[in-house]
Amino acid sequence: MRCLIRLSVILLLVVAIVPATVFAANDTTDTAILLTAENPSHADRLFGDTGGAVRFYRIDYAGNGRPVKIDLTAIPGRDTSGPAFGFKLYGPNGLVGEASIENNESDRTRYSMTLSGATAGPYLIQVYNYTDGIAIDFDIQANGLAEATAQPPSGEPIGSTPDEPVQITQSSVSIGGSIVGESDGKAQYFSVDYPGGSSSMTMDLKYSPPSTFENGAVGFNLYDLSKTGDQSLVARGAETQRDGAQATVSYTLVENAFGSYLLQVFNYQSGLTVNYVLNVSGAAGQILQATDNTVPEKALVLSASAAGARGSIGPGSDATFSYFLVRHPGGDRGINVRLTVDQAEGIVDNQVGFNLYEGADLAGQGMAALNDSGDKRIANITVFESSEVTFGIQVFNYSTTAPARFFLYVAGL
Repeated sequence: MRCLIRLSVILLLVVAIVPATVFAANDTTDTAILLTAENPSHADRLFGDTGGAVRFYRIDYAGNGRPVKIDLTAIPGRDTSGPAFGFKLYGPNGLVGEASIENNESDRTRYSMTLSGATAGPYLIQVYNYTDGIAIDFDIQANGLAEATAQPPSGEPIGSTPDEPVQITQSSVSIGGSIVGESDGKAQYFSVDYPGGSSSMTMDLKYSPPSTFENGAVGFNLYDLSKTGDQSLVARGAETQRDGAQATVSYTLVENAFGSYLLQVFNYQSGLTVNYVLNVSGAAGQILQATDNTVPEKALVLSASAAGARGSIGPGSDATFSYFLVRHPGGDRGINVRLTVDQAEGIVDNQVGFNLYEGADLAGQGMAALNDSGDKRIANITVFESSEVTFGIQVFNYSTTAPARFFLYVAGL
């Protein structure tokens, strides 16, 4: 009896000493906080423990393919916690995957994962902290819940067909989902833009459980949307890792020209349900539509969050133009201004390109030259500045018979 009384006293003292946030209501899967379109976010403090301290959140996903981007900002960040803090996503078929780092600063880190797929049901987000004795404040936000939790309309979910892929609008993204295999193939489709400039766009597909045989039954294909038929297939991902728990399929695209691509994640192993995370880095991200910026007063502003734009100018009896502004961040960094123009009959050398202005002064000119395959014209200029400077970019077309369909991108912002 004395032992029982002593234990009760100890427990009461622990409750009095330890902050109330340690004993959160959502520290079990059964008590997970539901994130909804009306209440899509939650803030908390999680005290670390070597045995693992956790918080749970739930999303009731409709399985309509609509993407839900889950962002978590943690203070202090990765520089303090290391890999001992983060979050994982679980679906109806088990672990989908773990969030990746979207942005890391000295005092904070933003973790992110996007949910997209045809499997409906409850999805659990597990926030964890294994850093012993370190309290981490975090804010979790789920974006896109209004559409993603609504009942899907009749027809295929978004991303189930190549005609309506899930659009990747970030330069780096982690997308989690699941696919039930069929002998004729079951797939999930994504569209992604590549910024050109011989930069690397890397695609890694991590899935579990691994397919029974190393026969490529689960993986991905990459297609060039500007081409048709067999010529459209650019590459098939190669398996780079396999163990008893998971497998990884990877491919890195390096081209000098901008391109729009279709990424097909597939599963041909009948009856096998795989959970996957598709990691894409080095993509063009959000792209602006250049439609009304034909005079300097209506110049479009390019920035780190939207560094690219696509449009079409000309033909005309005189030269036609498209105008942009970009702020160089300084710090002796180099930004690369790159232009890709679709080759068309009626466009010849020295007719399409761009001028770079600092105020009224011409700072450089990029004349678009035909690439080796003969289907694109490409120009680029790299500019280094010690202090912040605003540049004007004037894309031009001097052809009087052909439009210049172009893509402009500024890397290094």
